[in-house]
Amino acid sequence: MSGSMTGIYVGVSGLQTSQNGLNTTAHNIANADTKGYSRQQVLLKDTYYQTIGVSTTSKMQVGYGDAVDRLRQLRNEFLDTAYRKETGRQGFYEAQYSAVSEVEDIFGETEGVPFKSSIDTLWTSISELQKQSDNKVARDTLVASADSFIKRAQIISGQLKDYQTSLNTEVKSSVDKINSYVDQINDLNKQIQKVECAGVERANDLRDSRNLLLDKLGKLTDISYKEISGGSLYVFTEGHLLVGDGDVNHMKVELMSNSSSPATSTSSMYNVKWEDTNTEVYNFDNLPSSEKGTDVGYLKGLLLARGDDTANYTDIPGEAPNPMTTDYQDKLDRYNKVISNSTIMLAEGQFDKLINGIVTAINNVLCPVQSTEVDVAVDASNQPIVPPATATAPYTTKKYKILSEDAPVGSDDNNTPGNVLFERKNQDSFQKMDLYVVDSGTGTATKKTCYVYQEPDETDPYSLYTTDQLEVNQNLQKNSNLMPLSKAGGTGDIDVKTAEELINVWRKDFSTLDPNSLTKYTFYGYYTGFVGELANAGEVYKTVSNTQDQLANDIESQRQAVAGVSTDEELTNLIKYQHAYNAASRYINVVSQMLEDIVTKL
Repeated sequence: MSGSMTGIYVGVSGLQTSQNGLNTTAHNIANADTKGYSRQQVLLKDTYYQTIGVSTTSKMQVGYGDAVDRLRQLRNEFLDTAYRKETGRQGFYEAQYSAVSEVEDIFGETEGVPFKSSIDTLWTSISELQKQSDNKVARDTLVASADSFIKRAQIISGQLKDYQTSLNTEVKSSVDKINSYVDQINDLNKQIQKVECAGVERANDLRDSRNLLLDKLGKLTDISYKEISGGSLYVFTEGHLLVGDGDVNHMKVELMSNSSSPATSTSSMYNVKWEDTNTEVYNFDNLPSSEKGTDVGYLKGLLLARGDDTANYTDIPGEAPNPMTTDYQDKLDRYNKVISNSTIMLAEGQFDKLINGIVTAINNVLCPVQSTEVDVAVDASNQPIVPPATATAPYTTKKYKILSEDAPVGSDDNNTPGNVLFERKNQDSFQKMDLYVVDSGTGTATKKTCYVYQEPDETDPYSLYTTDQLEVNQNLQKNSNLMPLSKAGGTGDIDVKTAEELINVWRKDFSTLDPNSLTKYTFYGYYTGFVGELANAGEVYKTVSNTQDQLANDIESQRQAVAGVSTDEELTNLIKYQHAYNAASRYINVVSQMLEDIVTKL
């Protein structure tokens, strides 16, 4: 009788395992198109055996059928890790390429009117002026071309700054996404623990949701993770815990201190920090590199491309002095660490340097500063002694740069000197002053009318010849005859040498593109090289991004080969489990009839 009842147990276990197989197969088919779903599989095990005797070689046992051992996910953890790493690297270079593409669009090099056309127009106007320097139409044309040149340059400069600032929105959006994913992973950790705490069931669907969040999180930032007993997942980024066993650490954004004056002002750039420690999430002292595997994460690439501040020509070091000063070395270090690695800051700085170079070169021809500084008598507060005050010994002196005495003058009735073509909005280039000029040999102070050059001061942004601070001299816009193209001395003769020198500045070497390079360029060569390097960087970022995207897709294909649902395979399993269920049912019917026959005959 006991043997007959064993048959019932075998049949029942067959029904139960077949039903589990049917349910699992149906669940797979229903989620065939669900993003992030991993195929599930029923694993069986023997239940237990009853010993009915012992032979000379072994025990004589009868089995009680099988049971479900576990319901497992078909995933490959190695492929999961590789996929998240490669999508993170793709995100890093995607952010860089997007920045380059936007900058190229701003300069109009890919479509629209390129900025080079503005340079061409200015050059053409200078060429025509050289041919007919005494022609008022030619002078008016140069003033108009200069005004158009500056306004176009200011539009581009403004667009670069606006785009740089607009990236704050993307930075905040990325941080918000990371925090959201972290919160969701933490919630799933808790749910998985509740389901699996009894050790009876495995929360596979919840694990799929968590793995999908890890995929999304891995593109935004470089992550590492480990699962502990109980089902909770620990997630780390940049050496900091994101999610722990019930613990969550969020990121935050805040305006960073202005690099030029951190104690008194703030930049318009967002910095990303940890809420719990108020420390920066990303340390760019060690720049991301493919060799070290640190070029991972869209957010990191975005911050690197954006930079930490707006840049101008003072951020691009010129030729190194001999011997090299501490200030120059500090500026060079910042360039190598920050400026050169930020697509937008490098574009801002190099473009501003070009505009500054063109502007100052033209101004220096029209209004050259005296080659040697003059000694000017100053009072106890180090300010010039201005007549009618008396400069009597003893007095101290201070060196000043003044307009050269043989500088060209305007063609107006007063032969006015000192009218540069490009002025700063808030400060004239030269200030007309009556001073006491001291003879260095005799020490005698002589009253003299001087045009004192107002030098730029890097600590005062309004004194710099930056693109945003420039405008065409309003005096020349009202009367182009004030343009200094006549010889000094009041003869009224046109200074042919000045007009020729305006042409020559375009032919002379202007600057290197990079302070670490020795090759110097003319204005045209500089702009061409600047745009070319920008295009080359964009092509590199695009190539790497596309390569990483293809690599991630290849890994995803391998993942799907393991975890993806094949409806054909699942339909085959459905038929298999259906037949197994039917077979178990018929087996129970046979055992039932046998038991009935035995009972009725007793």
